Amino acid sequence: MQKTFGSKKDKVKLSRLGVQLPGKVNKKSYGKVILGFMSNLEAKKGIPYLMDAFKNLNDNHPGKFELWIAGSGDDMDFIINFVTENNLSEEVKILGRIRDEKKIEFYSDIDLFVLPSIRVPHDMDGIPVVLMESISYGKPIISTDVSGIPEICINNYVGKLIQEKNVEEIVKAVEELSFNEKLKEDLGNNSLDFAAKEYDLEKNSERKLQMMNWI
Repeated sequence: MQKTFGSKKDKVKLSRLGVQLPGKVNKKSYGKVILGFMSNLEAKKGIPYLMDAFKNLNDNHPGKFELWIAGSGDDMDFIINFVTENNLSEEVKILGRIRDEKKIEFYSDIDLFVLPSIRVPHDMDGIPVVLMESISYGKPIISTDVSGIPEICINNYVGKLIQEKNVEEIVKAVEELSFNEKLKEDLGNNSLDFAAKEYDLEKNSERKLQMMNWI
């Protein structure tokens, strides 16, 4: 609003959405790096780039990675066909739409969350809730410089911010975080702190009430 309408800084207040912070969770060990994707399976999520990147990762590092895909939508047939054609049924877990305990298990057990969103005319992400949820579980995130995503995917702080439609950058980001345990741990801890500061639903609800009083 400052740029578009010339509003004074002290006259603009930001009200963020938020998520319920999960508290301490237990992570199962699978002996692999688990990459997670959860969202509607639609064009703006960049799913073909995710699948191509995962195939490259699996070709370069056999047995090192698994990809868990949660969600439903128009791109489901593409995912199923891709997995079949590339013999990835052991490495890619197609979970469908999940909720409640299954959703908690998903976020608890993945190592990295990948959301390669792309620009689609008249249909783009703002700040995806799945990114808020991921950092609330202390997961480093890999996402793209699209719409409001850079506000949450702060490069080298909570994850890796990459260019859209860039398979090589997805692969590089995953490899960098997967083979540098300290970096992954540091970004995970930063994610927890950032989620608690900026995306705690309870705190943000209180802030919204304060804003209403300010108005």
